[in-house]
Amino acid sequence: MKEITNKWPAMLITGEKVTEEQAMDIIIRTDEAVVNPNMYTFGNNQDFGKQWAKLIDVRYDYDESVYSRLECINFVSLEYLYNNLLSSCWMGGSHSWIWEDGSIFRFSNIGKWPSTEEVFDELKRIAQAFPYLKLKVTLFDEQVIPDFYISGQKIANAAYEDVLDKALCSFTVENGDVTYHNEPFEDHFSRDLISESFNKENLFISGCYASNVFLEKLRGEVVKRFVKK
Repeated sequence: MKEITNKWPAMLITGEKVTEEQAMDIIIRTDEAVVNPNMYTFGNNQDFGKQWAKLIDVRYDYDESVYSRLECINFVSLEYLYNNLLSSCWMGGSHSWIWEDGSIFRFSNIGKWPSTEEVFDELKRIAQAFPYLKLKVTLFDEQVIPDFYISGQKIANAAYEDVLDKALCSFTVENGDVTYHNEPFEDHFSRDLISESFNKENLFISGCYASNVFLEKLRGEVVKRFVKK
């Protein structure tokens, strides 16, 4: 596999839209804040984190009970390709690649210093956990300048086009497996691929990228899964 030489390489993830139920399953199992609310997973919005902990009836802290909860929902441990819709303090919005309506899009930097093999391994974990996913992924040996937000308002557009000639390699995810492509996909990116739900911040909860309606459904599903176990 080709070697990454950039500390914060950009990654583009697109894919076929999934159902809301499938999106919820992915979010529950890849966004740790959903089942493990604490001062680390909720970053700059501790008040919402404490409220969320009450809503799913868990302690707002990091203790040994978290391991049983993560096991309970078959959590997929990811270092680079995780989702964080419930709480993100990043100026570019959320690092997520799945959105509440089931649309798939991410074009941002990962790192630091990931290897191509580590990216492949994480995609394999995602593919095996969610075999219904069909993804196209391109890795770049360059950083991308993301959208820039202040208080939920976009004040600068991402410079996606500036890194397209730095594409390193690509991957496909389908039928529970990953394929590595030494030659990166041509014409993978189009701004038409960016869904309406991409980086759409909750109007009432700072740093949250899920609507109140979706959060209520998410809470119900999390509680139901805890009860089943």
